[in-house]
Amino acid sequence: MMLETTFQFPMLVLVLTFVCILSLYPFLHNLNDKLVYDVGVGKLHKEISSLIDSNDEYFAKIKANSLFIIGKKCIKDNRQDTFDSIIYIFDISAKKAEKQNMVEIIERIGRYYSNFLILLKEDDSTTTNGIEMIMSLLEIIDSHVDKYSETIKCDDLIQLTSFLKEAGMSMVNAGLDDRYMNRIVRTLRNIFFRIQKKREYGINRKVINGKSEIGFMEEQLEPDIVDSIRELATISYNRTEELSALNTSVKALWEIGAKSCQVYENYGLSSSYASYEVAQQLKRIEYLKRNGTIVGISYLDGLLKKSKDTIKYNLCEQELNAYLDKFRLYYDSVEYDTRKVEVKVVTIKL
Repeated sequence: MMLETTFQFPMLVLVLTFVCILSLYPFLHNLNDKLVYDVGVGKLHKEISSLIDSNDEYFAKIKANSLFIIGKKCIKDNRQDTFDSIIYIFDISAKKAEKQNMVEIIERIGRYYSNFLILLKEDDSTTTNGIEMIMSLLEIIDSHVDKYSETIKCDDLIQLTSFLKEAGMSMVNAGLDDRYMNRIVRTLRNIFFRIQKKREYGINRKVINGKSEIGFMEEQLEPDIVDSIRELATISYNRTEELSALNTSVKALWEIGAKSCQVYENYGLSSSYASYEVAQQLKRIEYLKRNGTIVGISYLDGLLKKSKDTIKYNLCEQELNAYLDKFRLYYDSVEYDTRKVEVKVVTIKL
């Protein structure tokens, strides 16, 4: 065009040049995505695996961080398939890192999961892909906590507990069904059990100045978990007609209460305080009111029976059945602290 017009129409030439450049952008953008998602993820997987096998933790962490950045891009671009692949790669990498005793890799992967959860919550993604990414992530977080609870720092568990509660509240506000809330409540319940397992392990180690080496932070974690479960149950009960999340939360609190009684009886640890907290949170649920009717103790007792039926078939937790009855007796002996209810109601309204 420039030759034909002998530069007589420079503006036309400029416009056509600009149009040509713009027409290349979609092609270059798609090419970049293909390189990042299809090639980059697979390449990083091989490199991380090789570095862990070589016991090179420093560079393995660098490559893991590169994969984390691609995971954040997946959330932004709503790429569920690649996101699922990335968290699967992280899961495999954590298993390999455990064999090499690479604690920092395992801790870092746990923090990546937490950050992904924050991003998904902030994204307020209610698309099918966004919802499925949340569900996949919740499942892998539960698995990660279960496998590496003895390795994960308590600070990270406390932070994760907070993120899980916030994510659950966002899901209720977005009108998502109770299966997501149920997944979160079960994860919180499992975190409590993992913490108790750490305590029981710690009690067999030497005691310094009359205090277990497990430390102060673990003792402070229980009320946070228990309160989070009750709060999620409350917000779900107040804003949806479904009772599934309420049922899951009440069952989890009965089981946590039973575990706290068992730990206190066997080891004399501070779980007596946890028992009181669980009892108070259950009483707040008992007195929840909707359409002039309270939830009531009969409803809670029905869920206690369901907890017994569930635990009966769990070989690792069968011994808790006897403590469910003991906690139920303890529950009747505890007075309902209405002052705490007023504070919590204000928190929920805000």
